[in-house]
Amino acid sequence: MRLFIAAQIEKENKKTIHEIQKEYRAQSVKGTFTRIENYHLTLKFLGETEKELIPKIIFVMDRAVEETASFGFTSGNAGCFSRKEGFTLFLGVDNGADDLWKLSALLEEELFKSGFKKETRIFTPHITLGRRIKFKSDFNIIAEEISLPKMIFNCTSISLMESFMEKGILCYNPLYSAKLKEKPA
Repeated sequence: MRLFIAAQIEKENKKTIHEIQKEYRAQSVKGTFTRIENYHLTLKFLGETEKELIPKIIFVMDRAVEETASFGFTSGNAGCFSRKEGFTLFLGVDNGADDLWKLSALLEEELFKSGFKKETRIFTPHITLGRRIKFKSDFNIIAEEISLPKMIFNCTSISLMESFMEKGILCYNPLYSAKLKEKPA
């Protein structure tokens, strides 16, 4: 099973993200764009994982949420990770990135203690909009022309997600969700 742990995105924000994605899609010549129902923010990518390890992952998630109060974060600028096959287009995070870093680091450390491999890449909180993108012109020029509304996201739970292909379409299935502590008053 291909698994990851994510913060889910609220429905209203998904609609706004989709509108942003459409503008970038219009400025591309090629690429695979994330389906609206698949928008999320990955906290820990687990990759191919034996089904028998799911209880360990759930245990770690439950421990992490015991130590973490719900929090908000805001959308940031669009950006790209350069890859051999093209760019990975994403929407970044501004305010609240520190809380996402802490939660990701906590999951990373606890999963490592439980026998999972540590991630070698630096965690960059983002929402993927597309992969293998080739743009019509320089990305920086395109990004300057596209106005991005500020969105406020609420991280109140984390989900263990399964990623799989069905009839050539990438699908995500939530296997478990753990609710973060109530925000202190």
